[in-house]
Amino acid sequence: MLTATQKQACVEKAEFVLLEIQRIQELLNEKEVFKDNLGDGPEAMFEFMAKIKNEETQREFTCGQKALRIFGELTSSVLAERPDALDFDSNEITDRLRETFLSYVFRNLENSLDSYVEQWIEEAVAYVAHRHRSYTHYMPCVSLQIGDEGSYRFGAIEFMRKSALRTKAAELLKRYEDARDRLSNLARSKAAPGLQWCWERAAEHPPKEPAEAFDALAEGVDWIAVVTVPRCARSVSEARAEAALRLALCGMTLLLPKGEGAGLRLKEDPLMPHRINKLSSVGRDAKFRPSSSWKFGVPKVEEGWREHIESKAKDVLTVIEHLIGEALAGRSLSFGFQIAQRAITWYADAVREENIETKVVKCTTAIECLLLPASRKATATFVIRGALLAQRERQPMSHWAPIAKRLYERRGDVVHGNVDSLNSATRESTSEAMDFTRNVVLQFLVFCHWLQPLGPKRVGNREDFLELYREAEGRFHDEIEAIVKQYRFTWDVVPSATP
Repeated sequence: MLTATQKQACVEKAEFVLLEIQRIQELLNEKEVFKDNLGDGPEAMFEFMAKIKNEETQREFTCGQKALRIFGELTSSVLAERPDALDFDSNEITDRLRETFLSYVFRNLENSLDSYVEQWIEEAVAYVAHRHRSYTHYMPCVSLQIGDEGSYRFGAIEFMRKSALRTKAAELLKRYEDARDRLSNLARSKAAPGLQWCWERAAEHPPKEPAEAFDALAEGVDWIAVVTVPRCARSVSEARAEAALRLALCGMTLLLPKGEGAGLRLKEDPLMPHRINKLSSVGRDAKFRPSSSWKFGVPKVEEGWREHIESKAKDVLTVIEHLIGEALAGRSLSFGFQIAQRAITWYADAVREENIETKVVKCTTAIECLLLPASRKATATFVIRGALLAQRERQPMSHWAPIAKRLYERRGDVVHGNVDSLNSATRESTSEAMDFTRNVVLQFLVFCHWLQPLGPKRVGNREDFLELYREAEGRFHDEIEAIVKQYRFTWDVVPSATP
């Protein structure tokens, strides 16, 4: 239901469309005045081509560009108050409003606009909402091979080898082709004689066989992701399915060590084989020199990988799968989940990146969006909180602090164009930077699980994470104090936590 204010605004917009139709019709009847008012250049052509059609009589009326945009404005105002607004494709409602507007006007010539404008809008929205469906998308991709398994689930997404899906897909495509042929033949039997004459003389192009269509769909990759999206508009469903699949592949990349997940991608993504740097021996003296090779194919892990991840990083896996589910449902994320999702995708981009400087920038971006630095304390925050998150058994903060500082300095060199410093660091490896980034992101996902119980009443805003950081800093007071002294940072060291 529209409020009184909203209804009045809609009435005024609809009246404007009718007045524009009347005004332009008068100009069309007086050619000289029409030319003087609208000109004779491209703008006049665009104004003249902006039309709306009476759905019942198929007669078109010129309304002008400004009046045509009114239907989009009506859609925005209507969806702004709906809790399920994200499930709609606004273009569908705009088109429906434009298609049915004149039908309502001509059926209610003796009534004022405010007597039927609300019904017109509500019926347009209801019509579009009724066409929403729960779609299942079959998306070719390069996914992780777990042992010899032909299928597995990661969150809400099922991954199947295309050989296992080929028969089922061919049956579905055959059913679709048969339905399309029936509709085509029905339309052809009811067509006008002239159109039937054209049909009979048209060149015949036999459609592809279902198996051929599937092979063309999955050409070049071995996996199909089966993604089911809850009820929404088709275009929205497609976007959500792709977002969820990309997030799943990024999550796998994060869970795989080193650069093992670099090859995970959707079929339409550019193929970038992953380069492996190594040492090779040449000559009689077997001297070693650096070289590289290129890794193609599907990333593979041993059977039981999923069980291993659940035993070692269950909280991380839970958060990643929860983010995938939220992407499919189209629900908004809390602050913590938003920055966690950004960090996961930035890290996956860094793994796939071959340019060293771009890799450095992506690593620092993935980390920095998680650390919530205070004003003028960016470097200190990156080093201290980065080392705090990255530390592991036998790898304390003192191990990661110099790596974090060097990474942040290299990022500064890249973005500020310090060529001399970059030239002197051309032989530096990014291996430690990637390990550092991965550790930080993994630990932050654990923080997300602690703060957000994954229920309808989630917590995890910026203040919650700052408080959690302060508590963690209190537990590692001595280590942080040593880092502050070593690098002469300006930092408010949290007092040591009481045992």
